[in-house]
Amino acid sequence: MEKSISLVNRREFIVKCVTDKIVTSQRQLSKMLVKEGIVASQSTLSRDIEALGIIKDSNGKMTLGDGAKREKQRELLIQLLTNEEGYVVTKTRTFFLVAKNRSAEMIGHLLEELYEDKILGTLATEGGLLVIVNGDTYVSNSLKKEIRNLIKKGIVR
Repeated sequence: MEKSISLVNRREFIVKCVTDKIVTSQRQLSKMLVKEGIVASQSTLSRDIEALGIIKDSNGKMTLGDGAKREKQRELLIQLLTNEEGYVVTKTRTFFLVAKNRSAEMIGHLLEELYEDKILGTLATEGGLLVIVNGDTYVSNSLKKEIRNLIKKGIVR
């Protein structure tokens, strides 16, 4: 039995087939559509494949091209953000602290513990630490000043 299906729904099903299964030809894809009761002509299927940015990889498997992948990732991001109960913090400042002795992760942990009211979080890298401050420029500058003073105390000893 043929289904009356919209262009959007047909294309969503094509994307699902290409991402969830190994599809190597239009003919195979057409058979998958027919199995679901979706009938599309060869020319319609060709237009759908082109519009969706479907390409063949080096193994001959149909896959989403970069543009289509980005759109799918964007849709997933929207879905995930919609399900979150959080919010975007707008009053933040960041600064980078260079850590030469591969101690960025520990420094970040200690800063988060000692300044939990001022720091939203830290991100350790090989060369240092990105500090995300919960507050405006004044809070950020005062925290940087406190950290500089701690560094100076360590150097004087």
